[in-house]
Amino acid sequence: MRQAVELSLPRGLLKLRPCWLVDPETAAHVFPLVAGLFDIVIFDEASQCPIECAVPAIFRGNTLIVSGDGKQLPPTSFFSTRVKVDEGEDDEGEEDTTSSENVVSIADVQTRQINAESLKLVEDLLDASIGNLPESRLLVHYRSDHPALIEFSNRAFYRGQLEAPPARMNASNAQPPMQYRHVNGVYEDRTNQVEARQVVQILKEAWHLQGKSPTIGVVTFNRPQRDLIEDLLEKECQTDSAFAARYEQELNRKEDNQDVGFFVKNLENVQGDERDTMIFSTTFGPDSHGTFHRRFGPVGAERGERRLNVAVTRAKQQIIVVGSMPIEQISEALLATAAPGMNLKPRCYLQLYLAYARAVSTGDADQVKRILDRLSHARPAVQTRDGPESPLEEEVFEELQKMGLHVECQVGESGFRIDLAVRHRNPSHGYLMGIECDGASYHSDRAAHLRDVWRETILRSRGWKIHRVWSTSWWYRRGEELGKLQEAINWALAQSVETAAKVPAIEKVVPPKAPAPTNVAPVGSSTPGRNSSTSPPPPINRPLVKRLRPRTDGTKGAEVHLESDPLPADCKALESAGFRCKGAAWAWIATIDVAEAKAKLKAAGFRGTPLA
Repeated sequence: MRQAVELSLPRGLLKLRPCWLVDPETAAHVFPLVAGLFDIVIFDEASQCPIECAVPAIFRGNTLIVSGDGKQLPPTSFFSTRVKVDEGEDDEGEEDTTSSENVVSIADVQTRQINAESLKLVEDLLDASIGNLPESRLLVHYRSDHPALIEFSNRAFYRGQLEAPPARMNASNAQPPMQYRHVNGVYEDRTNQVEARQVVQILKEAWHLQGKSPTIGVVTFNRPQRDLIEDLLEKECQTDSAFAARYEQELNRKEDNQDVGFFVKNLENVQGDERDTMIFSTTFGPDSHGTFHRRFGPVGAERGERRLNVAVTRAKQQIIVVGSMPIEQISEALLATAAPGMNLKPRCYLQLYLAYARAVSTGDADQVKRILDRLSHARPAVQTRDGPESPLEEEVFEELQKMGLHVECQVGESGFRIDLAVRHRNPSHGYLMGIECDGASYHSDRAAHLRDVWRETILRSRGWKIHRVWSTSWWYRRGEELGKLQEAINWALAQSVETAAKVPAIEKVVPPKAPAPTNVAPVGSSTPGRNSSTSPPPPINRPLVKRLRPRTDGTKGAEVHLESDPLPADCKALESAGFRCKGAAWAWIATIDVAEAKAKLKAAGFRGTPLA
């Protein structure tokens, strides 16, 4: 391979294949030692790359980008050289007994200028980069569908800075995002038979269900427990042919050409993985005499909280914790005398996490709050109003209440907070729709507008249906905007799991004394010459066209921008006119010229200054 690369480089190999995905060791062996061979060298998971392994690849690039998380696992060699505890040494006494005499922490690195001597002491490339390279933080959490899955790590390790979209379904109306199952297992010979059998039972239940099951991964707190679970799964396959077939299917499962197969891994080997559901066997517990020893293997050793952080942030939809430990005996972090901000040891993080999982599982919101407040990096309380935060929100809120809807204000936190959220009448369906109310300053701030397009995309990917009310349209064409809002809610009802056959459309529950909006027919009313029982009502109005111009991407054709996001009926009209969505819901492009596009838009019922 090295010879092939050396012979091909002068003949334009890097022009033909400019991007290469290799590990640092392969880069050193395959590519010649030429300074600046690549324009950019990017390291991902830099906390797992020893500095000596990174140097050869760095030399081959002009620009260096280092990506990593200092709160996750250090290089693999760290476990066998600098720390005497690995997954096979579970019985070496209390945690925090490992010497850290020659290990420099991130905080130490940041307090002084790194020189040649200090670079000899850093654990990894990420440590060496902090303080030396310009820093940019990625603060949006994409993996977890429910904020509860990431909030513990967010408070404990990331100073509450991560932003996660609010959940459309919550623990009170669906399966909780976390389940804690205490099984009274016995920790003996470094394994826990009861926990292992419970894990196998959970898998049998999940794979027995008809239809598509979630992708699943199992994490154990040591290697012997991992081996035990794999042995029990093999025995189950020998006695149950249907289970064996499903087990084989799940092991080899792929989605979108990505490996999402079932796995059983110990704590040290799960970084970089993610699955819909993660099952933890916490392994440790009382011995056969009922005595509980505070010995937790790697998770209780120095920097064991980093191992814990890796494990508990792998789930996309749900975490199931199978445990035998008496949580109150793990440490003193839950005592009433433990002050917020106390110096937490690794076993304290373990105790708080297990207590947190139990509280989320039982829906104990007060206990969840107390546990999060114990963490040293608690998020400052955000002062928000319980009601609407602007006159526009107040008016929209009042109109929604007139429709007989249950509306909540300011749902979620930080950058993903939703102005108004409408509850589905069937509690099991969570929120029906989120409503965003944009003021005049929004229209003049391009950066805010672009961020909101991205933000809305994330919310929609989490199952939210979003409708936007524009302030200028509301003030000048209130009736039209209210009609669009009614149509959007009825459409969301029809799209929900239980259709309008069981949940009536909103106009049927509007109080009789509430007048219909000016110049707007009630949603679902019949139209002359049209049978409303067999055909959906026509759209009340199209969004106004804000801009019509030639395409800006160098392609012949027309581009149209709308003042508000189109409803499904509007999208169909645009597609029939030859347009397709450019990316943002309000931007559409076509291969026809501007004059023809103008005529087709007018024929489809669109209007606005560019069409005059």
